[in-house]
Amino acid sequence: MIGTTRVESTSASSRRPIATCVDWAICRRLDALPLAIELAAPWLKVLSAEHLLQRLEHDVLSPTIGRRDLPARQQTMNATVAWSYQLLEADEQRAFRRLGVLPGLFPIEAAAAVQTEDGTTPAALEHAQRTVAGLVERSLLQCVGGSCATRPLYRMLETVRAYAGGELTDSGERDVAMEGLARFCVTAAAAAGQQMMAREQGAWLDRVRDDLESVRSALSWLIEHDRHTEACEIVWQLMFFWLIRGHTVEGLRWYEQVTAATALPPSSRAAALAGTSVMWYAQGELVRARDACEQSLMLAAGSTTMAVAIAEVMLGHVELSSGNLGPAVARFTIALARFDDLGFAWGTSNALAGLARAALAADDLTETDRLLGEASAALSEAVGAWSSLLVLYVRALLAVRRNHAEEAIAHARDSIACVHSLNDRFALLYALTPLAAAAELTGDDAWVARIVGIRDAVTERTGARAVDESVRDLWERIERDAHARLGQRRWAREHEIGRGASMESLLKEVDERIHLASR
Repeated sequence: MIGTTRVESTSASSRRPIATCVDWAICRRLDALPLAIELAAPWLKVLSAEHLLQRLEHDVLSPTIGRRDLPARQQTMNATVAWSYQLLEADEQRAFRRLGVLPGLFPIEAAAAVQTEDGTTPAALEHAQRTVAGLVERSLLQCVGGSCATRPLYRMLETVRAYAGGELTDSGERDVAMEGLARFCVTAAAAAGQQMMAREQGAWLDRVRDDLESVRSALSWLIEHDRHTEACEIVWQLMFFWLIRGHTVEGLRWYEQVTAATALPPSSRAAALAGTSVMWYAQGELVRARDACEQSLMLAAGSTTMAVAIAEVMLGHVELSSGNLGPAVARFTIALARFDDLGFAWGTSNALAGLARAALAADDLTETDRLLGEASAALSEAVGAWSSLLVLYVRALLAVRRNHAEEAIAHARDSIACVHSLNDRFALLYALTPLAAAAELTGDDAWVARIVGIRDAVTERTGARAVDESVRDLWERIERDAHARLGQRRWAREHEIGRGASMESLLKEVDERIHLASR
């Protein structure tokens, strides 16, 4: 209980201590709501139990605190938050109000950003840490574990945040707080954009995920206030997050909202359209992806920017996936030059791997080998593991073409392990293609059915699709033949098992196959 004073029961059946009348009165006053009790308890450090009860009796039930049209329990909860808020110092009250604009989890840097005086300069971290610590001590804020041990995250319970938001609106400070949040998100997105293809990409993808609710709030606010250029900076820098973490539908929605603005500068529009092409491609919409690429390149007018290079390499993939080898090679070659000029290792490797895909589609296995070697060499230790996935994919397909099932399974295993470590929801689909082909080479049709089930489940969850038309016939033949050999009932059973499989179970099965093959 809240109080510290205890009296002994005189009952013969029990000698356990029971709470004092003051304790029970406090709990009754708070309707025994756990959060209300939690909010009241910290004040016992500065108030006696009797004084706390007096304050609750005189303040919480006052008709001037909280909305009176709410259910009784909600009135009690709102009134308890209001009472606790009124006991804060003025500086803590201001911090409490400002933090009401932060939905979900947030780091201390975001807390400092919304406590800005002018909307442009965040509060000092020391000041933010002090006010946040005070609110945590009062149970108005929670410190929770984030994805990174050195980056603690905070959150407000929704009931508390709703009250803080109301106070913020009444104070007239909402726009300045949102300005601070928007600036934080622009800066954080720029940092993430630089690091998501670097060595620590997994940690940076997690950081974006941790900040995602704040990003969404900032984007909505910026778009509502016709500040599409800043919104575009955020969504463009987060392109790899939308792709890798399976948020292509959401990413596409943001890109379309920013490109709807007539006043968007050509360079920003070109970047947004390049990002749009990536989202459409991931969803298997090749015609729309091509259109977005062409619009992006037309706006860029031959300049060498990251958006131009992305649009060129995406056109290469679109053309190859459509079966147009000549145009694909031309686009990959242009993209390779663009990425070399920019010094972007992932892009250089991706363009070379694209050329290797085209060589494989043309049955030039020697050239495929050579280009894969160059693509691997383009990657350094400073580049994140995700950058190697296209190379692994083509190597696995090459092994299938040579009827080397064990080699194909090993390459697919490396891809799946990387995908799992990064929580990827897109590249997995490509790893599954040669894995299914290798399973067929081993004569295991049931495994083929399970792999197809995994593929279908991922597509349904994320909207992502493997659109490589150069292996579409391979997929169709594998499914058709394995289905025919297993029969409808066995196929359906194994397919359903695959749909419910976890990444861990997939990796375990692949490892078992590799172990058996090595014996």
